[in-house]
Amino acid sequence: MNASQELQGLIQRGQTTELTISELQDMTAKTEGSLGWSDEAQGVIRRHVELRTQPVKARLARATREGRALLASEQRDVDKAREDTAKMNELLVRIDEARRLRDTVPESQRPARSSDTTTRSFLPSLAEYRTMSVGVDAAGGYLAPEQQSTLFFDRLRANSIMLNMGIRVLPMASMDLNVPGLSGSATAGMFAENAEITASDLTLKAIKLTAHKLGCVVVASREVLADASPDLRAIISQDLTSTMGLALDNGLLSGDGAGANLQGLRTVGGTVTTLGTGSGAVITLDDIAGAVSRMRTANGNPGAIVMHPRTEAQVRLLKDGDGHYIWQPSIASDVPARLFGIPIFISSQISITENVGGATKSWLGVIDPSQLVVGQRATVELLYDPYSKSTFDQVLIRATARFAGLGLLNAGGVEIVAGLSAS
Repeated sequence: MNASQELQGLIQRGQTTELTISELQDMTAKTEGSLGWSDEAQGVIRRHVELRTQPVKARLARATREGRALLASEQRDVDKAREDTAKMNELLVRIDEARRLRDTVPESQRPARSSDTTTRSFLPSLAEYRTMSVGVDAAGGYLAPEQQSTLFFDRLRANSIMLNMGIRVLPMASMDLNVPGLSGSATAGMFAENAEITASDLTLKAIKLTAHKLGCVVVASREVLADASPDLRAIISQDLTSTMGLALDNGLLSGDGAGANLQGLRTVGGTVTTLGTGSGAVITLDDIAGAVSRMRTANGNPGAIVMHPRTEAQVRLLKDGDGHYIWQPSIASDVPARLFGIPIFISSQISITENVGGATKSWLGVIDPSQLVVGQRATVELLYDPYSKSTFDQVLIRATARFAGLGLLNAGGVEIVAGLSAS
């Protein structure tokens, strides 16, 4: 058995059983030499983080309910889980670092991934689903096993620019989660020896995150889901993740937080500057530089700029005083381009029909990702329903997840430039 086959064997075992730390380290070492399987390997490690932390959370919650300290045996379990989790987080970082090093190598010189297609798609065949399923839901469909849902979320994250720009994803134990934010900072200064240090108060605010359902249903023929059709299943997999990724980005960018809508970046708060004295104008380099400067003045750390493809086309043509293009192209296909050294993210989910002196305007955002949070109530659930469309010999594939919209921890973390004209 060669190294690639050993790696695939470890990944497949890790998706259904619990590996030891030594086995996870071995899997990571093999992954560093065969990065074509890095997504699956990281999915296995994240699954093991959950396996280690869930019992600990339950023990801590029970001790809190009972109003007591942890027993010695419970404390040992907690300490061991923390130690294991720290080791697993280090493995995730190792794979990320190996991937970044890989990106400096021309694609033509990278080793090819094994041609084995058994784990290419997170979507198994119908026969595999029946074998792997963890239960049958009320409608009679087959529920996905945990490792398939974990892999789906990894792919969903890859298809969402908002989840890719470093915004923290907070787990939610219930439908609502209150997160503390800062609305006023304390004051510091220099004082002489023996002088009294002036007291000051910081002002906190409560940010409420409420989970909403993200869902998608695909209808496929039984032939597509046959054992011999992994490539077609991969097409369905990609369609599901890209469609749900776009829907999630639409909510996290443009949602107004009303009803079932997520709270999006456009209306989450922060500073909004509308061009053209409120009537709109074509974007200039000074407009973007001004937003970056305002954020830094407010002690923010600009970490991402997000815009519509129409705005991207305009910004690419902007030049400095010496006639040089200011746009910094990406050095690799999966690395964002930069402006003023800040990564740029492009999304068609940003509106170009805002009515600012005419209903053809767009907007861009300069954000500090460390000041934004997203809630995740439930991981992705996959369901096969072979009965609802049985007379057509078709199968319904349903994917659902529950997310809460954006929460802004500090108003200085978002700068919106609105009223961007097409010409």
